[in-house]
Amino acid sequence: MVRIQLFGDSTQVGFDSASPGEVAPHNPAAALQAFFDARYGLGKVKVSSRAVNGSGAWQLVAGSDTLNLPWPGSVAAEIVVVNHGINDFYLVNDIAAYRKNLQTLSMAPGARVVFETPNVLRKLDISPFVRVMREVAAEKGLPLADVFAYTSALPDWPVLLHDNAHPSDSLYQMISRDVLQPTIAPIVAQMLCR
Repeated sequence: MVRIQLFGDSTQVGFDSASPGEVAPHNPAAALQAFFDARYGLGKVKVSSRAVNGSGAWQLVAGSDTLNLPWPGSVAAEIVVVNHGINDFYLVNDIAAYRKNLQTLSMAPGARVVFETPNVLRKLDISPFVRVMREVAAEKGLPLADVFAYTSALPDWPVLLHDNAHPSDSLYQMISRDVLQPTIAPIVAQMLCR
């Protein structure tokens, strides 16, 4: 069995901007699990979420996000997907600290780390933080699920973000289908063939 853990903020939890306080039916963990169950059958791939609403990369590194131990203490998977940046921008806005935290998060012994860029925001420019994540991923040779590039290229993306930052259920479904699955599926296939 290949285990996948998703780490990140409320957009990784799947907070549904159209239904405040609710998790979208096609949240990242549920959408990926359904995809891998359909492809390989039940029990071959296990997707779980370690994401925490309102958290940032600095908290995941320190183990202060209310769920996870200091990095990589809560990693128990062959593949880990890290999606942080929005709260690092909103709450801290220290790009050098963000880079340092991503460098720490790029290493999880025994696991393949995948970085996932934050989605586009409606009123704020998060692109400097996205650029740093892309740079660290390139430096470390990590796969990158570039959600920012995907969402910012959609002509109707503002309509798909009912609040400033959180995708609608349909956008979560599109992100999973068009960005996460194509990035993660080849890694899973390689691991299952061993």
